[in-house]
Formats: sequence, structure tokens, C-alpha cells
Amino acid sequence: MKIATFIVLLFLVLVFSGCATMKAPVSEKNLKGEVDRLRQENETLAMQRDAYKMSVERLSQETKSKLDSLQNSLSREKNRTMDLETKITALSSELQSLKGIATTEVKTALVTDDFTKKVQLALYTAGFDPGKIDGKMGPQTIQSVKNFQEANGLKADGVVGKETWDNLQQYLDMK
Repeated sequence: MKIATFIVLLFLVLVFSGCATMKAPVSEKNLKGEVDRLRQENETLAMQRDAYKMSVERLSQETKSKLDSLQNSLSREKNRTMDLETKITALSSELQSLKGIATTEVKTALVTDDFTKKVQLALYTAGFDPGKIDGKMGPQTIQSVKNFQEANGLKADGVVGKETWDNLQQYLDMK
């Protein structure tokens, strides 16, 4: 009786501890089938892994190619932009120069010969040599006007406007 109780207790301990199972022993046929299934699953996973690797490599190459293309396009556009900015700067300078010439020509054309002679005489009397007193508003006369304007605190633009003329007239009375 003691032995039978001991065996029953040992059996219960083994069952509850998890060391003994109630399953039927696994046959060799079942093990081979399970191994074959796991090998097949492993092969399938390896094929999927290889397909993913190939996809990643292809996408990486496509991305690199597109990035290189975009960088080349960006570089070309930067160079084109710099060329255009240089041309704009040159054209802007040329336009300013042409505006200055056109303004001077228009202002010169508006001044009559008789009036210009009076301006030249007044400048000469005031001590600002306009060159030959010929009634033509040439470069020397314009420079003399600018010098006169600067000496009298006026805007030195070479144009004989109202303020400049008002200041010059006093020298006509002195001759």
C-alpha cells in the first residue's frame, strides 16, 4: 500500500509539474512530416526574403538615379539663374546709362539758344567758365552749371531750373 500510494503521488507530481504529458508518443512519420513542413516554410520565407532584397536594391538604384538626375537639373538651373542675373544686372546698368543720356539730350534740346547764351554769360561772369559762348548746351556748359549749383547749395544736376536761373540772373546784371 505504501508503494502504491507513493507511485500515485509520484504520478500526480509529474503530471502537475509538466514533466509528464498525456499525449501519445510522436511517431517518426509525424516527425518527418513536421520537419518537411518546416523546411518548406523556411524555403518560402527565404524566397520572400530574396524577393524583398531585390525590390529594395531596385528601389535604391531607381532612387539614386532620380536623385542624381534632380541634382544635375538643379545645378543647371542654378547656373542658368546666375547667367540670367548677370544679364539682368548688365541690362539694368545699360538702361540707367541710356536713361541718363536720353534725359540729358531731352533737357538740352528744350533749352533755347538765346536762353543758353544768357546762362553761359551768367556762368562766365560768376567765374564758372562754360567755354565758348555759342548758345549750345555742351558738356563744358553742363559741367559749369553743375559746379555753380554745387557752389550755391543747389541740386547739382546740370539742369538750369527755376532755382538755378534765379541765382544766375544776378550775374547778368553785373556784366
